Amino acid sequence: MIFCAIFDAATGNISAISNVVPEDKNYIEITQHQYKQFVNNELDYGMFLVVPDPETKGSYKLVEKTKNKQEFDVSKSIHEFDKVYKNKFDEDIFYIIQDNKKNKWFAKAKLNPNYISFLQQTKNFSESKKVIYITQENNPNVLIDKLVINQEDFLKHKEFVIKEGIEQENVSLYTAVVHETYKHLIRE
Repeated sequence: MIFCAIFDAATGNISAISNVVPEDKNYIEITQHQYKQFVNNELDYGMFLVVPDPETKGSYKLVEKTKNKQEFDVSKSIHEFDKVYKNKFDEDIFYIIQDNKKNKWFAKAKLNPNYISFLQQTKNFSESKKVIYITQENNPNVLIDKLVINQEDFLKHKEFVIKEGIEQENVSLYTAVVHETYKHLIRE
């Protein structure tokens, strides 16, 4: 028997919990234990979202919504980018490229069709901007500059310029994330 959460792909909101697989709606499988918790009102499915799982490309996972601002944990939402030095692009990763030779910041993402569909259906994605903070290397307390990216540019362009001019070469990048994964590619 399959247990599932039926959700709206545009918002991630769960509309129903079921033990019958829907034919024409988005759903993810949940455990029997989770199913029982939802149907017995031990858990409120309105307090959960379905979001893309960055660990397993093209799949989704169930996450609990932040209940209020006092419970908001910055360390879980603001992340330092992993640094990479090879021009190898993994699928469904957003790359911010520091090109020291050209003295420019670029962005690139190789996205699979499922993830593109999810992003296009996400409310206000095409109008949203991502702010990336450039800090002193390994020190988020010393801000050097910031990059502002139109999220839709990741869908429109293979690679695009974010900003010309690199203030300092030895830096770290940080941003607020929900479900996406970012990496800092350094081209020498």
